[in-house]
Amino acid sequence: MLFAINEINQREDLLPNTDLGYVIYDSCFTISKAVEGTLTYLTGQDEAVPNYRCGNGPPLATLVGAGGSDLSIATARILGLYHFPQVSYCSTCSALNNKFQFPTFLRTIPNDLHQSRAMAQLVLHFGWTWVGTIAADDDYGKYGIKDFKEQVEEAGVCISFSETLPKVSKPEVIQNIVQTVVESTAKIIVVFSSDVDLSPLIGELLRHNVTNRTWIASEAWVTSALISQSGVRS
Repeated sequence: MLFAINEINQREDLLPNTDLGYVIYDSCFTISKAVEGTLTYLTGQDEAVPNYRCGNGPPLATLVGAGGSDLSIATARILGLYHFPQVSYCSTCSALNNKFQFPTFLRTIPNDLHQSRAMAQLVLHFGWTWVGTIAADDDYGKYGIKDFKEQVEEAGVCISFSETLPKVSKPEVIQNIVQTVVESTAKIIVVFSSDVDLSPLIGELLRHNVTNRTWIASEAWVTSALISQSGVRS
């Protein structure tokens, strides 16, 4: 992003007489930090004061981000009140399609409805009829797995189990999910989750030497370095 902004500012044919600037806030993958950064950005001062701007810098153009869908949902509710545009590069939750709730939210990535349908078509293509599902306890996971289940159940696929990953890792919950996976006869497991939420479960599955399962991944963790770790990819 920084490279692109510098290139645009150096060229005279793209945005003549206009220089782009930026301010970067780290959401730390938490809703509270994302909201704090959004309010600080809007108010123009370190101490966020809603509905008040005291910054005297150049006009704000848009907010780019956040990455996670639950973060973007939180920030989009605030930015919509100010009629301030937000462009996300990675928030795919289909709930963000609702222009009544999120009037100024835009994104450069398809929403999860397309991904859920593609994952369902993959299951149907291989003739799998007994499937387990795991989803993160957030809007990304809930909406994604809901759309997937609707697609496959209409086609006659049965859901062996449907588990929810806690946002704050709880050993007893993770152990219960592992036990469910081990005891289930379903060998196909569909997961809608970020790598952050899935990592504790992956670690516990490795410790229990759970193998002989086919995992169908959503984009939030299939592109993560998590699956390239020793032991995970095998």
